[in-house]
Amino acid sequence: MKEKNTKALISIIIPVYNAEKYISSTIKSLFSQTYKNFEVIIIDDGSSDNSMQIVDKEMKQKNIPYTIIRQANQGVGKARNVGYENANGEWILFLDADDTINPFSIEIYTKIIEKEEKVDIIFSKFRDVDEKNSLDSAEYENTYSWIEKDKILKEFLTRQRVLLVPGTLYKKNFLNTYSLMQPSIPWSEDQYFIWLVLNKADRIIITNAEIYNYVHHSGESIMNSTPVDKMLVSYEEYKKLFPTIENHLVKKYLLPRWCMGCLHILGKRKDMQSFCKFWDSTQFSQKCKNLIGFPSIKVRILAIAGTLNKKILYYIFVSR
Repeated sequence: MKEKNTKALISIIIPVYNAEKYISSTIKSLFSQTYKNFEVIIIDDGSSDNSMQIVDKEMKQKNIPYTIIRQANQGVGKARNVGYENANGEWILFLDADDTINPFSIEIYTKIIEKEEKVDIIFSKFRDVDEKNSLDSAEYENTYSWIEKDKILKEFLTRQRVLLVPGTLYKKNFLNTYSLMQPSIPWSEDQYFIWLVLNKADRIIITNAEIYNYVHHSGESIMNSTPVDKMLVSYEEYKKLFPTIENHLVKKYLLPRWCMGCLHILGKRKDMQSFCKFWDSTQFSQKCKNLIGFPSIKVRILAIAGTLNKKILYYIFVSR
């Protein structure tokens, strides 16, 4: 009898755009996997550096099935979609081109799906690391638990739990059933995707293993771009989520809380003009009043400040 789950094929999808400084470490983290039945799909998202030459050189040294798909630069979301469309595996794992996974990562996931056939998504612990220690030893804890949908929705809404798109294991059939691989949005697309999948998933597992290394690089900053117009485009997409949301707490607070997060970023940029543009365009005055009942005390205090005067909230964000 065929062992369906223990031999499950995992499709690892890696969008690559000008990642020549980091992609070698990413690829090498795949070579060290203790579970070997996986394929690698690499999407060259219009790189103009030596990223793909490095990928070719590294991958040819190992007997790992891989595919390279080249396209004009369209962003990480669309690159993931292309990889997904070409995936042969029953399970999907996204990996960013400057991050790594730990040697036991895929093995731990496959041990879970061997026991739990009906799971839709498996989230994991991850490590925030700098680029110098991304492959240091990680915590191997092969324990997991089911989590109630309403519980994880509340934890994600209130920022008590951080969930990543990369490093999470998705059942491909689940993503197919609900057509969740949608066109990407220009701002906060990973958070948007997490909301999409949480809204549809009923069978969610969280493993305590440290699967993923989220690598921070020197010089990274949210200040490197002017995002307000992208935020406003994404705001329109977030509004479209509401007819499908069943959880009362999420339905009430998701959009106001997301808008406050955008305003926080604009405040940290010390960009009063963009701050006011976003505030007015999203009619945040009313949303701010709604947040006075939010479960987090910190958010409630910020909301009260904002209802007094938007400049008060702006200067609070500037000072943080």
